[in-house]
Amino acid sequence: MSKVNLVEMDKIGQVFDRQGGYLKTGQSFIQSNCPPRGFTGVLSFLEGHYQRCYDAGNTGMGNGVKIADKAATTIRANRAVYVETDRQAYEKLRKNNPSLPPYQEPKGQLPAGAKTPASGPSTAQRIWDGTKWVTKAVSDGAGQATRCRCPTRTDED
Repeated sequence: MSKVNLVEMDKIGQVFDRQGGYLKTGQSFIQSNCPPRGFTGVLSFLEGHYQRCYDAGNTGMGNGVKIADKAATTIRANRAVYVETDRQAYEKLRKNNPSLPPYQEPKGQLPAGAKTPASGPSTAQRIWDGTKWVTKAVSDGAGQATRCRCPTRTDED
């Protein structure tokens, strides 16, 4: 049986909302401060390249805004579907047991600034574990060239 954590769903929606805001700000900055203009002399050779970079950055930011908005909308829709399905299931149970109290929507919203309950290792621990893994992989792989008998500079001479 799976358990849906509505707090996590709410926080994910908030993250996408923030990301969309950051991307809109970035796109606005690019449009205001980076349009190609004033290329003269030798620099005029770079104008086409700069225009393509500007267009790519502007388009990329715009696409990022659309993706963040779609993701936030989707997570909210999924939450609403879950709550509605939960309510319908509860009402069916209540038909067979009228003594059950009226349906109450599951709790799942945290006030602004509240922290999500911890689950799993902390970010610092995950970073440390990843660092140890990479360090071990690199040190284990240091002798790979000689183990697999890959040609070295001295073998070719």
